[in-house]
Amino acid sequence: MIKYSRFIILITAIALMAWALPWAWHFAFSKPANYPFTMYSCITRNFVSIDRTSGQNIYRDVNGMIYTNQQFDSILPTFYYRQLISDGRLPDSIEGRPVNARSIQLGNFMFRHSTTHINTLQAPLYFLLEAMSGRVDLEMPDDVFRMTDRMEFVDMATNTVKEEKSQLFTEALKNKGFVFPVNYVAGNPTVRKEYDEGYIIVDANHQVFHVKQLCGRPFVRNTGIAADLKMKYAFVTEFRNRRFYGILTDEKNQTYVLEAKTYELRKLPLPSFDPETENMTIFGDDFYWTIQISGDQHVKLYAVRSDDYSLADTMIWTAETDRMDQVAEYIFPFELSFTDSGDKFVYPRITSVSLWALLLNALLALGYMIYRRKNIQESLLGGILLFFFGIYALLPVCLLIKVKNKW
Repeated sequence: MIKYSRFIILITAIALMAWALPWAWHFAFSKPANYPFTMYSCITRNFVSIDRTSGQNIYRDVNGMIYTNQQFDSILPTFYYRQLISDGRLPDSIEGRPVNARSIQLGNFMFRHSTTHINTLQAPLYFLLEAMSGRVDLEMPDDVFRMTDRMEFVDMATNTVKEEKSQLFTEALKNKGFVFPVNYVAGNPTVRKEYDEGYIIVDANHQVFHVKQLCGRPFVRNTGIAADLKMKYAFVTEFRNRRFYGILTDEKNQTYVLEAKTYELRKLPLPSFDPETENMTIFGDDFYWTIQISGDQHVKLYAVRSDDYSLADTMIWTAETDRMDQVAEYIFPFELSFTDSGDKFVYPRITSVSLWALLLNALLALGYMIYRRKNIQESLLGGILLFFFGIYALLPVCLLIKVKNKW
Protein backbone atom coordinates (compact mmCIF):
# COMPACT_ATOMS: atom_id res chain seq x y z
CA MET A 1 0.00 0.00 0.00
CA ILE A 2 2.85 2.36 0.88
CA LYS A 3 4.49 1.60 -2.47
CA TYR A 4 1.35 2.62 -4.41
CA SER A 5 0.89 5.72 -2.25
CA ARG A 6 4.45 6.83 -2.95
CA PHE A 7 3.92 6.36 -6.69
CA ILE A 8 0.67 8.39 -6.68
CA ILE A 9 2.36 11.16 -4.70
CA LEU A 10 5.28 11.11 -7.12
CA ILE A 11 3.05 11.47 -10.23
CA THR A 12 0.98 14.20 -8.57
CA ALA A 13 4.12 16.12 -7.63
CA ILE A 14 5.45 15.85 -11.19
CA ALA A 15 2.15 17.18 -12.57
CA LEU A 16 2.23 20.12 -10.17
CA MET A 17 5.81 20.94 -11.15
CA ALA A 18 4.88 20.70 -14.86
CA TRP A 19 2.24 23.37 -14.24
CA ALA A 20 4.07 25.62 -11.75
CA LEU A 21 7.57 25.85 -13.24
CA PRO A 22 6.60 27.01 -16.78
CA TRP A 23 4.04 29.43 -15.32
CA ALA A 24 6.67 30.96 -13.02
CA TRP A 25 9.18 31.12 -15.89
CA HIS A 26 6.83 32.96 -18.25
CA PHE A 27 5.61 35.23 -15.45
CA ALA A 28 9.19 36.25 -14.67
CA PHE A 29 10.75 36.46 -18.13
CA SER A 30 8.25 36.44 -21.00
CA LYS A 31 7.02 39.62 -22.62
CA PRO A 32 3.61 39.84 -24.32
CA ALA A 33 3.58 40.44 -28.05
CA ASN A 34 2.60 44.04 -28.80
CA TYR A 35 1.46 44.85 -32.31
CA PRO A 36 1.02 48.42 -33.59
CA PHE A 37 -2.54 49.53 -34.25
CA THR A 38 -2.73 49.36 -38.03
CA MET A 39 -5.29 50.42 -40.62
CA TYR A 40 -5.39 50.92 -44.36
CA SER A 41 -5.45 54.54 -45.48
CA CYS A 42 -7.74 55.55 -48.33
CA ILE A 43 -5.54 58.65 -48.81
CA THR A 44 -2.03 57.20 -48.97
CA ARG A 45 -3.35 53.79 -50.10
CA ASN A 46 -1.08 51.80 -47.84
CA PHE A 47 -1.07 50.57 -44.26
CA VAL A 48 -0.41 53.11 -41.51
CA SER A 49 0.13 52.36 -37.86
CA ILE A 50 0.48 53.77 -34.36
CA ASP A 51 3.47 52.35 -32.52
CA ARG A 52 3.30 52.73 -28.73
CA THR A 53 6.26 50.52 -27.76
CA SER A 54 8.66 53.43 -27.10
CA GLY A 55 6.43 55.05 -24.49
CA GLN A 56 5.01 57.58 -26.93
CA ASN A 57 2.85 57.35 -30.03
CA ILE A 58 4.79 57.18 -33.29
CA TYR A 59 2.65 57.55 -36.43
CA ARG A 60 4.14 55.97 -39.55
CA ASP A 61 3.29 54.11 -42.73
CA VAL A 62 4.81 50.95 -44.20
CA ASN A 63 7.37 53.03 -46.09
CA GLY A 64 8.73 54.41 -42.82
CA MET A 65 7.37 57.93 -43.25
CA ILE A 66 6.61 59.61 -39.92
CA TYR A 67 3.45 61.69 -39.44
CA THR A 68 2.31 64.17 -36.83
CA ASN A 69 -0.89 63.56 -34.91
CA GLN A 70 -2.81 66.00 -37.13
CA GLN A 71 -1.39 64.51 -40.31
CA PHE A 72 -2.36 61.04 -39.16
CA ASP A 73 -5.95 62.21 -38.64
CA SER A 74 -6.01 63.45 -42.22
CA ILE A 75 -4.82 60.19 -43.80
CA LEU A 76 -7.55 58.24 -41.95
CA PRO A 77 -10.43 60.66 -42.56
CA THR A 78 -13.26 58.15 -42.09
CA PHE A 79 -11.83 56.90 -38.79
CA TYR A 80 -11.03 60.33 -37.32
CA TYR A 81 -13.87 62.19 -39.04
CA ARG A 82 -15.18 63.73 -35.82
CA GLN A 83 -11.78 65.25 -35.04
CA LEU A 84 -11.51 66.53 -38.62
CA ILE A 85 -14.99 68.08 -38.38
CA SER A 86 -14.01 69.76 -35.12
CA ASP A 87 -10.87 71.17 -36.77
CA GLY A 88 -12.72 72.11 -39.98
CA ARG A 89 -10.47 69.80 -41.98
CA LEU A 90 -12.89 67.12 -43.23
CA PRO A 91 -12.41 66.73 -47.01
CA ASP A 92 -15.37 67.30 -49.34
CA SER A 93 -14.61 64.13 -51.27
CA ILE A 94 -12.53 60.96 -51.04
CA GLU A 95 -11.43 59.11 -54.17
CA GLY A 96 -13.73 61.36 -56.20
CA ARG A 97 -16.80 60.61 -54.10
CA PRO A 98 -18.46 63.35 -52.03
CA VAL A 99 -18.49 62.70 -48.29
CA ASN A 100 -19.93 64.31 -45.21
CA ALA A 101 -20.34 63.40 -41.57
CA ARG A 102 -23.63 61.59 -42.20
CA SER A 103 -22.37 59.43 -45.07
CA ILE A 104 -19.20 58.49 -43.17
CA GLN A 105 -21.17 57.60 -40.07
CA LEU A 106 -23.51 55.35 -42.04
CA GLY A 107 -20.66 53.64 -43.88
CA ASN A 108 -18.44 52.99 -40.87
CA PHE A 109 -18.67 49.70 -39.01
CA MET A 110 -16.57 47.48 -36.80
CA PHE A 111 -16.81 43.69 -36.52
CA ARG A 112 -15.09 41.63 -33.85
CA HIS A 113 -14.84 37.89 -33.45
CA SER A 114 -13.08 36.07 -30.62
CA THR A 115 -12.37 32.35 -30.47
CA THR A 116 -14.27 32.25 -27.16
CA HIS A 117 -17.48 32.90 -29.12
CA ILE A 118 -17.04 29.51 -30.79
CA ASN A 119 -15.17 27.43 -28.24
CA THR A 120 -17.26 28.24 -25.18
CA LEU A 121 -20.14 25.91 -24.39
CA GLN A 122 -23.46 27.77 -24.52
CA ALA A 123 -27.02 26.77 -23.73
CA PRO A 124 -28.88 26.12 -27.03
CA LEU A 125 -31.63 28.61 -26.18
CA TYR A 126 -32.14 31.67 -28.37
CA PHE A 127 -34.12 34.91 -28.15
CA LEU A 128 -36.07 35.87 -31.27
CA LEU A 129 -36.77 39.60 -31.17
CA GLU A 130 -39.65 41.29 -32.94
CA ALA A 131 -38.10 42.95 -36.00
CA MET A 132 -41.14 45.08 -36.86
CA SER A 133 -42.68 46.16 -33.56
CA GLY A 134 -43.44 49.73 -34.61
CA ARG A 135 -41.34 51.00 -31.70
CA VAL A 136 -38.01 52.81 -31.92
CA ASP A 137 -36.36 50.62 -29.29
CA LEU A 138 -36.12 46.86 -29.51
CA GLU A 139 -37.55 44.76 -26.69
CA MET A 140 -36.54 41.36 -25.39
CA PRO A 141 -39.22 38.66 -25.85
CA ASP A 142 -40.88 36.70 -23.06
CA ASP A 143 -39.92 33.40 -24.64
CA VAL A 144 -36.92 31.54 -26.06
CA PHE A 145 -36.64 29.00 -28.84
CA ARG A 146 -34.63 25.84 -29.22
CA MET A 147 -33.91 23.74 -32.30
CA THR A 148 -34.57 20.02 -31.84
CA ASP A 149 -36.64 18.13 -34.38
CA ARG A 150 -38.59 21.37 -34.76
CA MET A 151 -38.36 25.06 -33.84
CA GLU A 152 -39.81 25.08 -30.35
CA PHE A 153 -40.72 28.19 -28.33
CA VAL A 154 -40.79 28.06 -24.53
CA ASP A 155 -42.45 30.63 -22.27
CA MET A 156 -39.81 31.69 -19.73
CA ALA A 157 -42.28 32.60 -16.97
CA THR A 158 -44.16 29.30 -16.95
CA ASN A 159 -41.56 27.02 -18.61
CA THR A 160 -44.24 25.72 -20.95
CA VAL A 161 -44.05 25.15 -24.69
CA LYS A 162 -45.95 27.57 -26.94
CA GLU A 163 -47.41 24.98 -29.25
CA GLU A 164 -49.14 27.34 -31.66
CA LYS A 165 -46.08 29.53 -32.21
CA SER A 166 -43.79 26.50 -32.39
CA GLN A 167 -45.95 24.87 -35.04
CA LEU A 168 -46.23 28.12 -36.99
CA PHE A 169 -42.48 28.65 -37.28
CA THR A 170 -41.69 24.96 -37.81
CA GLU A 171 -44.11 24.72 -40.71
CA ALA A 172 -42.70 27.92 -42.23
CA LEU A 173 -39.21 26.40 -42.12
CA LYS A 174 -40.26 23.07 -43.59
CA ASN A 175 -42.19 24.79 -46.37
CA LYS A 176 -38.92 26.41 -47.46
CA GLY A 177 -37.09 23.07 -47.49
CA PHE A 178 -35.49 23.23 -44.04
CA VAL A 179 -34.24 19.87 -42.70
CA PHE A 180 -33.85 19.24 -38.97
CA PRO A 181 -31.68 18.97 -36.91
CA VAL A 182 -29.60 22.15 -37.30
CA ASN A 183 -25.85 22.44 -37.76
CA TYR A 184 -25.41 26.03 -36.56
CA VAL A 185 -27.51 28.94 -35.28
CA ALA A 186 -26.16 32.51 -35.35
CA GLY A 187 -27.72 35.75 -34.15
CA ASN A 188 -27.32 38.82 -31.94
CA PRO A 189 -29.98 38.52 -29.21
CA THR A 190 -29.57 41.99 -27.72
CA VAL A 191 -31.53 45.25 -27.73
CA ARG A 192 -28.33 47.29 -28.00
CA LYS A 193 -28.64 47.69 -31.76
CA GLU A 194 -30.72 49.78 -34.15
CA TYR A 195 -32.62 46.93 -35.80
CA ASP A 196 -32.94 43.14 -35.76
CA GLU A 197 -32.26 40.73 -38.61
CA GLY A 198 -33.03 37.58 -36.68
CA TYR A 199 -30.91 34.48 -37.24
CA ILE A 200 -28.83 32.74 -39.87
CA ILE A 201 -29.39 29.00 -39.47
CA VAL A 202 -27.54 26.16 -41.20
CA ASP A 203 -29.71 23.03 -41.42
CA ALA A 204 -28.79 19.34 -41.51
CA ASN A 205 -28.14 19.44 -45.27
CA HIS A 206 -25.91 22.55 -44.99
CA GLN A 207 -28.58 24.80 -46.48
CA VAL A 208 -28.46 28.34 -45.11
CA PHE A 209 -31.66 30.05 -44.01
CA HIS A 210 -32.50 33.55 -42.83
CA VAL A 211 -35.15 33.52 -40.07
CA LYS A 212 -36.75 36.45 -38.24
CA GLN A 213 -40.04 37.55 -36.73
CA LEU A 214 -42.21 40.23 -38.37
CA CYS A 215 -45.35 41.32 -36.51
CA GLY A 216 -45.44 38.00 -34.71
CA ARG A 217 -45.26 36.04 -37.97
CA PRO A 218 -42.31 34.00 -39.25
CA PHE A 219 -40.09 35.31 -42.04
CA VAL A 220 -38.09 32.47 -43.57
CA ARG A 221 -35.82 32.73 -46.58
CA ASN A 222 -33.68 30.04 -48.13
CA THR A 223 -30.60 32.04 -49.08
CA GLY A 224 -29.83 29.75 -52.00
CA ILE A 225 -26.23 29.25 -50.89
CA ALA A 226 -24.91 26.05 -52.45
CA ALA A 227 -25.09 23.21 -49.95
CA ASP A 228 -21.82 21.72 -51.22
CA LEU A 229 -19.95 24.74 -49.80
CA LYS A 230 -20.86 23.33 -46.38
CA MET A 231 -21.11 26.54 -44.43
CA LYS A 232 -19.82 25.93 -40.91
CA TYR A 233 -20.06 29.22 -38.99
CA ALA A 234 -22.08 32.41 -39.42
CA PHE A 235 -22.02 35.83 -37.76
CA VAL A 236 -25.00 38.17 -38.06
CA THR A 237 -23.74 41.75 -38.46
CA GLU A 238 -26.66 44.28 -38.32
CA PHE A 239 -24.61 47.37 -39.18
CA ARG A 240 -26.06 50.80 -39.85
CA ASN A 241 -25.65 50.69 -43.61
CA ARG A 242 -27.76 47.47 -43.79
CA ARG A 243 -25.66 46.40 -46.74
CA PHE A 244 -25.25 42.76 -45.74
CA TYR A 245 -26.73 40.27 -43.31
CA GLY A 246 -23.65 38.53 -42.07
CA ILE A 247 -20.25 36.93 -42.47
CA LEU A 248 -19.96 33.18 -43.04
CA THR A 249 -17.16 30.62 -43.19
CA ASP A 250 -17.19 27.17 -44.77
CA GLU A 251 -15.51 23.92 -43.81
CA LYS A 252 -12.40 24.94 -45.79
CA ASN A 253 -12.09 28.14 -43.72
CA GLN A 254 -12.99 30.39 -46.64
CA THR A 255 -14.83 33.59 -45.69
CA TYR A 256 -17.91 35.09 -47.34
CA VAL A 257 -20.26 38.06 -47.02
CA LEU A 258 -24.01 37.55 -47.40
CA GLU A 259 -25.39 40.69 -49.02
CA ALA A 260 -28.78 42.04 -48.00
CA LYS A 261 -31.84 42.17 -50.28
CA THR A 262 -30.28 40.00 -53.01
CA TYR A 263 -28.83 37.31 -50.69
CA GLU A 264 -25.80 37.21 -52.96
CA LEU A 265 -22.82 35.40 -51.45
CA ARG A 266 -19.53 37.26 -52.01
CA LYS A 267 -16.21 35.64 -51.22
CA LEU A 268 -13.63 37.71 -49.35
CA PRO A 269 -10.05 37.51 -50.68
CA LEU A 270 -8.63 35.90 -47.54
CA PRO A 271 -6.40 32.81 -47.85
CA SER A 272 -7.88 31.29 -44.71
CA PHE A 273 -9.68 32.16 -41.49
CA ASP A 274 -10.41 29.60 -38.79
CA PRO A 275 -12.89 31.00 -36.24
CA GLU A 276 -11.94 28.26 -33.76
CA THR A 277 -8.28 29.30 -33.49
CA GLU A 278 -8.08 32.86 -34.86
CA ASN A 279 -9.58 36.20 -33.88
CA MET A 280 -10.89 38.64 -36.47
CA THR A 281 -11.43 42.40 -36.40
CA ILE A 282 -12.78 44.43 -39.31
CA PHE A 283 -12.71 48.22 -39.52
CA GLY A 284 -14.83 49.11 -42.51
CA ASP A 285 -16.07 52.19 -44.35
CA ASP A 286 -17.44 53.01 -47.80
CA PHE A 287 -13.99 52.73 -49.36
CA TYR A 288 -11.91 49.99 -47.73
CA TRP A 289 -12.09 47.31 -45.06
CA THR A 290 -9.08 46.66 -42.86
CA ILE A 291 -9.31 43.01 -41.83
CA GLN A 292 -7.07 41.82 -39.00
CA ILE A 293 -6.71 38.09 -38.36
CA SER A 294 -4.66 37.33 -35.27
CA GLY A 295 -3.14 34.07 -34.13
CA ASP A 296 -0.67 33.17 -31.37
CA GLN A 297 2.42 34.75 -32.93
CA HIS A 298 1.16 36.98 -35.75
CA VAL A 299 -1.40 39.46 -37.01
CA LYS A 300 -2.31 39.24 -40.70
CA LEU A 301 -3.80 42.35 -42.27
CA TYR A 302 -5.81 42.57 -45.48
CA ALA A 303 -7.11 45.71 -47.16
CA VAL A 304 -10.29 44.92 -49.10
CA ARG A 305 -12.11 47.34 -51.39
CA SER A 306 -15.60 47.98 -50.12
CA ASP A 307 -17.31 48.16 -53.51
CA ASP A 308 -16.24 44.84 -55.07
CA TYR A 309 -14.46 43.00 -52.20
CA SER A 310 -11.20 42.84 -54.14
CA LEU A 311 -7.85 42.73 -52.39
CA ALA A 312 -6.00 46.06 -52.24
CA ASP A 313 -3.02 45.20 -50.03
CA THR A 314 -1.69 42.75 -47.45
CA MET A 315 0.64 42.96 -44.50
CA ILE A 316 1.73 40.79 -41.58
CA TRP A 317 3.04 41.58 -38.12
CA THR A 318 5.10 38.76 -36.62
CA ALA A 319 5.98 38.58 -32.95
CA GLU A 320 9.68 38.85 -32.20
CA THR A 321 11.19 35.66 -30.88
CA ASP A 322 11.68 35.93 -27.13
CA ARG A 323 15.13 34.68 -26.12
CA MET A 324 13.84 33.43 -22.78
CA ASP A 325 11.15 31.43 -24.56
CA GLN A 326 13.89 29.83 -26.64
CA VAL A 327 15.79 28.95 -23.46
CA ALA A 328 12.64 27.40 -22.04
CA GLU A 329 12.55 24.95 -24.97
CA TYR A 330 15.80 23.42 -23.68
CA ILE A 331 14.55 23.20 -20.08
CA PHE A 332 10.91 22.16 -20.22
CA PRO A 333 9.95 19.03 -22.22
CA PHE A 334 6.33 20.21 -22.26
CA GLU A 335 4.02 22.60 -20.44
CA LEU A 336 0.93 21.67 -18.49
CA SER A 337 -1.84 24.24 -18.25
CA PHE A 338 -5.48 24.24 -17.23
CA THR A 339 -6.82 27.29 -19.07
CA ASP A 340 -6.46 28.82 -22.51
CA SER A 341 -7.29 32.23 -23.94
CA GLY A 342 -9.22 30.55 -26.75
CA ASP A 343 -11.94 29.18 -24.49
CA LYS A 344 -13.26 29.34 -20.93
CA PHE A 345 -12.91 25.68 -19.99
CA VAL A 346 -10.69 24.42 -17.18
CA TYR A 347 -9.05 21.06 -17.82
CA PRO A 348 -5.48 19.70 -18.13
CA ARG A 349 -3.86 20.33 -21.50
CA ILE A 350 -0.28 19.69 -22.65
CA THR A 351 1.33 22.27 -24.92
CA SER A 352 4.76 23.39 -26.14
CA VAL A 353 6.24 19.90 -26.45
CA SER A 354 9.99 20.27 -27.06
CA LEU A 355 12.41 17.55 -28.12
CA TRP A 356 15.36 19.82 -27.32
CA ALA A 357 14.64 19.33 -23.61
CA LEU A 358 15.49 15.64 -24.00
CA LEU A 359 19.17 16.63 -23.90
CA LEU A 360 18.80 17.97 -20.36
CA ASN A 361 16.49 15.10 -19.47
CA ALA A 362 19.12 12.56 -20.55
CA LEU A 363 21.83 14.29 -18.48
CA LEU A 364 19.60 14.35 -15.40
CA ALA A 365 18.66 10.70 -15.87
CA LEU A 366 22.28 9.64 -16.35
CA GLY A 367 23.44 11.60 -13.32
CA TYR A 368 20.72 10.16 -11.12
CA MET A 369 21.37 6.58 -12.24
CA ILE A 370 25.06 6.97 -11.46
CA TYR A 371 24.26 8.48 -8.06
CA ARG A 372 21.79 5.66 -7.18
CA ARG A 373 23.71 2.85 -8.91
CA LYS A 374 23.74 0.69 -5.76
CA ASN A 375 19.94 0.37 -5.91
CA ILE A 376 19.21 -0.84 -9.42
CA GLN A 377 15.43 -0.77 -9.10
CA GLU A 378 15.26 2.82 -7.84
CA SER A 379 18.02 3.87 -10.21
CA LEU A 380 16.10 2.53 -13.21
CA LEU A 381 12.72 3.98 -12.12
CA GLY A 382 14.19 7.40 -11.36
CA GLY A 383 16.14 7.41 -14.62
CA ILE A 384 13.01 6.67 -16.65
CA LEU A 385 11.01 9.40 -14.90
CA LEU A 386 13.80 11.94 -15.34
CA PHE A 387 14.28 11.07 -19.01
CA PHE A 388 10.60 11.63 -19.86
CA PHE A 389 9.72 14.39 -17.38
CA GLY A 390 13.10 16.06 -16.92
CA ILE A 391 13.31 18.90 -14.44
CA TYR A 392 9.70 18.32 -13.38
CA ALA A 393 10.67 14.95 -11.85
CA LEU A 394 14.00 16.02 -10.30
CA LEU A 395 12.72 17.48 -7.03
CA PRO A 396 9.88 14.93 -6.48
CA VAL A 397 12.26 11.98 -7.05
CA CYS A 398 14.94 13.37 -4.72
CA LEU A 399 12.46 14.23 -1.98
CA LEU A 400 10.78 10.85 -2.18
CA ILE A 401 14.14 9.09 -1.73
CA LYS A 402 14.84 11.22 1.32
CA VAL A 403 11.46 10.43 2.82
CA LYS A 404 11.89 6.72 2.10
CA ASN A 405 15.27 6.67 3.85
CA LYS A 406 13.69 8.23 6.92
CA TRP A 407 10.98 5.59 6.93
